[in-house]
Amino acid sequence: MHENLEKSSVELFQTEDQIAYLVVNVPVPPNQSSDTNRILPKTTYLFTLDKKTGGIYHAGLPRIDLFSDESEAFEFVSKIRNVKKLNIGKVLIGATVDSNQLIILTVDKAEETCRIFNEPIYKILNVNYTQIPLMNNLAKTEPKFKAFDLANCHYYSPTLDLSTVFPYSKFVISTSLFCWNKRFLIPFERNNAIQACVAIYQGGVFALEPKQNSPKNIYYVIKRSVMHSGPRYQARGINSNADPANECECDLIFFNNGKYFCRTWRRGSPPIYWETSPGLFVSHKVKSNPSKDTPAYFSNQIVSRFDIKNIHICSLLHDQGEEKNINDAYEDGVNHISELVPDITVKYKRFDLNHLKETLGEENAIEKLIKYLDKYIQNVGFTIFDTNNDSIIEKQNVMFRFNCADSLDRTNVGTFYFALLTTSYFAKAECNSFKSRNPCVVDKPVSFLNENVIRFLVDSFIAGGHIISMLYTNTSAIKASLISRCVTNYKKSIYSDSMISVWRRIQNNFYDEARQAVLDDWTSTKVKVPKFVLDEQYVTLCPTFNIDEKSIGHSIFEAPQKSFTFSRFEAGKTLLVMFPEPVLVCGISILALKHKPETSLSMTLQIDKDFAHHAPFFCNIVIPTFPNDTWITYNLRKIAKTSSNFPIDPIGLQPTTFLTIDFICNDAKFTCGNIRFIVQRPSFKQTKYEIIENPPKGKPIDQNVKEIYGDCSNDRQNLSTLQTIEAARVENGISDFIRNSYLIQRKQNPWVFDIRSQLIQKFKEVCPLCGSKSSENPPFFIPDAKYSILFQQTDNAQAKNVIFLCQDCQEHLDSNLSYQRNFVSKYHQNLVDINVNTGKHVSLFTFYDQNDIQLSKYARFYLKPSSISSEQLQCCLSPGEEQKCIEICDKVTTFSLCFPSFIMPKTLTILLRNAENFDLSVTIPGSKVNIAKIQNCTETQFKYLLECQRTQTLILTFKAKNPNSDYLIILRKLIIDGTFTYSRSTSKASNDKVGNLPAFKETLGVWNENLRTHTFNISKNPLCGIAVKTPQNPKRANSLIVAFYKGDTYLFYDVILVPEVQDKVDCFYFPINHELNYDNVVIFYLDRLADVEPHKFMFY
Repeated sequence: MHENLEKSSVELFQTEDQIAYLVVNVPVPPNQSSDTNRILPKTTYLFTLDKKTGGIYHAGLPRIDLFSDESEAFEFVSKIRNVKKLNIGKVLIGATVDSNQLIILTVDKAEETCRIFNEPIYKILNVNYTQIPLMNNLAKTEPKFKAFDLANCHYYSPTLDLSTVFPYSKFVISTSLFCWNKRFLIPFERNNAIQACVAIYQGGVFALEPKQNSPKNIYYVIKRSVMHSGPRYQARGINSNADPANECECDLIFFNNGKYFCRTWRRGSPPIYWETSPGLFVSHKVKSNPSKDTPAYFSNQIVSRFDIKNIHICSLLHDQGEEKNINDAYEDGVNHISELVPDITVKYKRFDLNHLKETLGEENAIEKLIKYLDKYIQNVGFTIFDTNNDSIIEKQNVMFRFNCADSLDRTNVGTFYFALLTTSYFAKAECNSFKSRNPCVVDKPVSFLNENVIRFLVDSFIAGGHIISMLYTNTSAIKASLISRCVTNYKKSIYSDSMISVWRRIQNNFYDEARQAVLDDWTSTKVKVPKFVLDEQYVTLCPTFNIDEKSIGHSIFEAPQKSFTFSRFEAGKTLLVMFPEPVLVCGISILALKHKPETSLSMTLQIDKDFAHHAPFFCNIVIPTFPNDTWITYNLRKIAKTSSNFPIDPIGLQPTTFLTIDFICNDAKFTCGNIRFIVQRPSFKQTKYEIIENPPKGKPIDQNVKEIYGDCSNDRQNLSTLQTIEAARVENGISDFIRNSYLIQRKQNPWVFDIRSQLIQKFKEVCPLCGSKSSENPPFFIPDAKYSILFQQTDNAQAKNVIFLCQDCQEHLDSNLSYQRNFVSKYHQNLVDINVNTGKHVSLFTFYDQNDIQLSKYARFYLKPSSISSEQLQCCLSPGEEQKCIEICDKVTTFSLCFPSFIMPKTLTILLRNAENFDLSVTIPGSKVNIAKIQNCTETQFKYLLECQRTQTLILTFKAKNPNSDYLIILRKLIIDGTFTYSRSTSKASNDKVGNLPAFKETLGVWNENLRTHTFNISKNPLCGIAVKTPQNPKRANSLIVAFYKGDTYLFYDVILVPEVQDKVDCFYFPINHELNYDNVVIFYLDRLADVEPHKFMFY
């Protein structure tokens, strides 16, 4: 089964642009389904890397990012970009963004230590870090976690989940408490492609006979928990999650006659709250209520994990002095386990190994230890797995847990003799070949077992003890002589135990803090979710009706830079886009082309649920032009944060699968460049409230707006007045956009009345509510994070966005906090909760499938009857159990099915609840479809063969055969089979000639810093455009409204959003092309910024 394991590899396909590709060859992918015994086919995973942000994306589409081998993946990518292949490792550990780099971790060198269930386990010998600097001007540094050494103390198995209890799950990977690369698996978990990686375990795996076909064998597996990681003096006892420090799970496994016999035990720090005070003379201190979470540890990590009712605790602590306090507290906690876990039997036994060694000598102390263990070991039992019938035939009865203070040296000795006795009893009952030639009594294991077995156990426990000690204390283990005494001529360490103890104390006193920082960096799972450019093969262009071949095609989303010409009257001016899954649309990048100076091109962006439900983000914003073609980016998340004008509908902030782009131009034909989308997976919860338009019944919204703002002066308002205005706005369901449109007609800057904008202004000496002198004494107030009409108290004068009020306003606001919360609750129907938490993405496929697949279950409906919800229709596409049927009553009904990439459909199957009473037509925009009906499977199941070109959209039309009779289709299932495919479009670029832009010459105006308005007394007619020269300030104003007036009479306004640019450009030409009878222009700055530096403008 594993002859291809050597062929596993990780490669980086580098390109010259922003996108790169990570290619992972997995001979036997772990199984993410419940059928864990299913062996999946060899799969090559393709991940898209954004070299600007470090974002990683994978959709799980066969022949798009899942392939049969690396050569097929290379052939696919080569059709999109010129790539250079780099081999960066054998297996993938994971990736992360750190120190302004995307860092990919791979195992570069490993050796097979043994095979359990004939599945290989490898020890890591060398790790490769592939560091890809992000494409920005920030400095690159070395990440702390690179100081974390994986070599020789970490291991993995491509096909066994060693984090599970014995017998280990096969063909599964999980991120449990024993997985040490959790941080680096996060990007692949988010992509539901963790099976492309391996889980790394800390500790060691040892085998008596490393060769795989040995009929009898002994294995020792020790794995260390990641949950309370830290060096000796930094991690003691348990943490707040009831995870003990230096916790290890150990399995001693025997293989004989086709059966595995496993005995498991735990070792770790005493699971109570205690700490060590470092210094020349260290001291142990038990904290208050130290054993309150001891029962939780045993419940969660012993009883639940092993489904066991008998626990034996062997505490090897000193039973005097400071360690006695730990012992007493530990035993007290154990005595309360039954309160949390009924029907549990726990024995707590103290065995002061150090005291016995000091008083009785080494040999007598060990003899007493063996006698103590022998008294209880015979009832422990084994978990027995029979490979002949692939089942567990017996389970272990008692779980032992060992500890000393560090869970190192004494614990290692105690568990060694526990393992030695276990092996003796197993040899007596099951395996004579493990016995010595002249075995005596079984409780004399050194005489009972043969020398090879004893030496194996000695080697394994000394090596395992050194590994755990190095990880915890940065020194070797001591008391190894108590183990090595069981064999003759064992090589002793050149360092004595006392020397190691002194060196250990020096290490822990001076270096633990630095080592803790490295561990924290390695184990941290609080990593940001990077945005990323969605590569072209994942962007679907979905026409909702037929368009001719001259219309803009998919090539507008592809990498080669082109310009595309289309008529403002053709269907192509509206682009309907679908993504493979619901994503947060963070930005849109457009190749802004050099236009004729008089050509005005504007854009509307809508976030769609389906054909009938749209949420505009912005409307009719003017796209700038430049002397040369330039990539521009509208950072939608930043715009939503800083602009008091957008989004128009806050639903546009939520995850979406569809969006619509509308272009409007004053020319009969116009050109547009390539388009890219910057998206983010919604993997965190972010809540805030936005007003939606929901005015009280019986009164038009414009009347409400006039009543609230009609008497407001064109001056800065204090916060008290703004609170009153804001409360009325919430009550009447008036959105930012509606408010702004009304105020601009009154020649007033909406920024003045935006409470969020005013709350970030700095008022330290003057009370912003009333204008009096502010108080320097607490309480202070902070605007509520969810909705700014609310405030929270704080005594921290340095808190972010803190507001200093006078004493009277402090008391007034304090007394009104509960009223304000009740007010917002009362009018909550006028608010929308922007919650982007949609759970983990479920990738379409987790392995390569070369057969035809059900494409329909990955499709989305866009065009549909308004009477049927999208959720209902999606049920018809879902495999598995049938949901509620869909009733179609219209004589002619059209659906558009959109797919996450290009497809080659082959068959269409329709399942009904009633007999066929319709004619079906299938249409692909711009292409011909041949459809042939196959013989009916049943009276209510119909199958059709489809012959067509590749497509991203299928349009299905059901038409009643007899339009005069009653008509009803009861649709159960809609199944489309075929394959995914992708290749570049063949659209030709246009080469329209354009004129030159005028040189910038500033038009002088009057800047009002208090009101943030720029006024120009001009009457240029016709007006071709406005050039904006921006200041070199990263927090420049970007959200502008250019309003035209005749005197004080409002005429018209244009919306300008200054985009981010790829190159260093500070002059933007916005063609607007107006012929208005105006005499003054006011430019309103709408950004929520504390300070604004005005732009320079030229009207041309």
